[in-house]
Amino acid sequence: MKTGLHIRTLLISVALGISVSACQTPSGTTWNSSGQPQTTASSPEQRVSQEFYLPFYDQNDHLKSLIEENNLTDADRLYVEQKPFFSQNRKISAPLLDSLAQKLNAQQIDGLELALGKTGSIKWPISAEHWGTTKQSLKSAQSAIAKYPTTGLLSEPEFRDNRITRLEKTLAKIVEQIKNSSEDQFVEFSHFGTDSFFDVFPVELEPDAVLADGFPALGDKLANASPEQIRQFVSNYDEALLGDDRWAEVSNLYVAAHLRQQGSSSPDLINVLGAVSSAKEIGLNPKSVSGLNIGFVEVTSKTLLNQGQIDFPATVDIDLPVEASKADLDTALDKNEVKNFDYLIIFDVALAKASRRVLKLTPIRSVLLAGYKDVDNPDYAVVQQNVEIAKINFNQASIQAVGYHGPGLAGALSQIVAGANQDNMREELEQSMQNLAATPKTIKEPVHQTYNFKKATIDARKTMTVHYYIIDQRKNTYFKSSFDVSENERFDVAYDIHPDDLKNKENTAAYATEKDVDEFEKQSSSVKVSQLVNNYIANRSQSKKLRSLTALRKEMLADKNTALASYKANSFDARPLNDPRFDSVVAIFLPKSLGTGFFVKPDVVLTNWHVVDNQKFIEMKTYDGQETFGKVLGKDVRLDLALVKVQTRGKPVKFYTKNKIDLGATVEALGHPQGHEFSITRGVVSAVRKYPSINLPKGAGDDVLYLQTDAPISGGNSGGPLFLGDQVVGVNTWSNIGKNKTAQNLNFAVHYSEVLAFLKEYLPGFQVLTN
Repeated sequence: MKTGLHIRTLLISVALGISVSACQTPSGTTWNSSGQPQTTASSPEQRVSQEFYLPFYDQNDHLKSLIEENNLTDADRLYVEQKPFFSQNRKISAPLLDSLAQKLNAQQIDGLELALGKTGSIKWPISAEHWGTTKQSLKSAQSAIAKYPTTGLLSEPEFRDNRITRLEKTLAKIVEQIKNSSEDQFVEFSHFGTDSFFDVFPVELEPDAVLADGFPALGDKLANASPEQIRQFVSNYDEALLGDDRWAEVSNLYVAAHLRQQGSSSPDLINVLGAVSSAKEIGLNPKSVSGLNIGFVEVTSKTLLNQGQIDFPATVDIDLPVEASKADLDTALDKNEVKNFDYLIIFDVALAKASRRVLKLTPIRSVLLAGYKDVDNPDYAVVQQNVEIAKINFNQASIQAVGYHGPGLAGALSQIVAGANQDNMREELEQSMQNLAATPKTIKEPVHQTYNFKKATIDARKTMTVHYYIIDQRKNTYFKSSFDVSENERFDVAYDIHPDDLKNKENTAAYATEKDVDEFEKQSSSVKVSQLVNNYIANRSQSKKLRSLTALRKEMLADKNTALASYKANSFDARPLNDPRFDSVVAIFLPKSLGTGFFVKPDVVLTNWHVVDNQKFIEMKTYDGQETFGKVLGKDVRLDLALVKVQTRGKPVKFYTKNKIDLGATVEALGHPQGHEFSITRGVVSAVRKYPSINLPKGAGDDVLYLQTDAPISGGNSGGPLFLGDQVVGVNTWSNIGKNKTAQNLNFAVHYSEVLAFLKEYLPGFQVLTN
């Protein structure tokens, strides 16, 4: 059909005698009255060259006219554009090119002559006060060379002026001479003035190359310099220029100069600290002090480390020039170990605890993709309408094609046009029907659903207490004190962001994570040695006479035992209240109510799964009023049990382990019914029976073994212990109140056998406490 259409169109064109002709002339080219081509005013993008020429006019004629007009810029551009022509016609073009080169070189003569004169007058070596003049002369030569053309006609060796060659050679020679003398000049230079050698030296140098040999040669000058001179030196040469090693050497020299100025032949700690502080004020970082050795020893208790009292490591920022070493307490005071030190700092971490508090839990509304639904496709109606229009157009074209078109050529041509139009309409109809077939009636539309994720505002805290001792071996005295370090950081942590949240990435990125909080809690805290020393200096009047290293060792061990005793006192091994069973029970704070839990290990609490649900961090309170919280570390939804690792330590319960339990035996439930904290209710064992899990669909998983009791249990008792005497026989879990909520005293606790099996699985090495 397309072929027929094209043939008809061709016949129509031929019949109508349609023809097209065009004429083009080069843009930018006009012709003068003599018949010669000429260009209009050219922009930077336009070429200087002519596009068309008469037989009697060529590139040489064009170049000549530009030279005569003194349009040297365009003449040079013409040479570049038509270089092949001028190369082929070198003999004919030579006079014109020579003339152009002379005129172009004439523009550079003054600058070249001036630069040659200045460089020729340079005398080297000369004193530093004249380096500025030399530097200006060299810059003048460099500027003249930079201005000399490197493109166009003058880039050709045969057309370059001999002055530029002479200037380049002269400049290279004098620069090389100056560079070769740079190391000697560096040593002779006065570095304690207001200028840096590298700033005023006439030529640019590689500082590392000069400093490699030049800096060691300054040894005597720097060693005998005053603090003010070294201060000026470091203002001229910073750390980035000198490098770490040279900077450290200058730092140490500054401290030595500072002490020397004070007349300290045998400096003490106060003088050294003053010198070091002065050095740090100007950015120096001394690493050692001549005439004073300070040792550092860390002796943190291994017992505290093993018992988990140290939650995070301590690092020491040795910001004084001390010799750092680590040792056990047994070797820290060995005479052979400490005899080389004037002062010995002994560092002992007594406490390093991390804690956190969830200040609030805020719901954050967001939107998730819940699925898709089928809706009418609006494009389908449009395509369907296009088919109907195409049918109408085709019918009209068909009627016109079979109708009468009149006699003669005009009628024949009209018939041809009508037939071609009918073919066109047929193609449009077929295409419209194909589009309709390819367009679905319905499309998938996303279904969005609002939901809430949780933002927990967490206040994370770290507290560290350090005992430290400073021994002055010159005066045979010692000083001891404590030093506290506290760090707080607040985190907004998001929980339960749905995977299909439309802004999952943005929401996730907007909040911190548990990992961020954990990293903060585990990150080491730093203590600066200078802080310890400053505290010592302020209070050194409290120093005591050092009778012997053996006596000090005993005192340090006594201090350690005091810290250990304090740790044990907070481990809840003793019973401070009337009913010791309550020492094991905690109140678990839920968003709108309370739950119950109890210690099964000193740092692990057992509760119901439905109490903690999907929460990862749980706020709690112990019987003595301490608030704490923990992290869920294990759970069993079928048994409705969960374990929580707790910050504060508590007293573990004892478990009943006999195979049988007497029905009618008196039992007591401890918990927080209806928010009434730390309550006790009493009843008897009514039965031992199995029921399906309260958290799973019927038939999912094995039935759970329960103790049925009539001991009153209400909301808030969930997760609490059911005691038989002082032994736990179950975990209070649910009440059967019947369909009409009329049943009474049908309460159930997970049987102790189920509980013990769960504990042994989730707590490797768990030991049951019994009578």
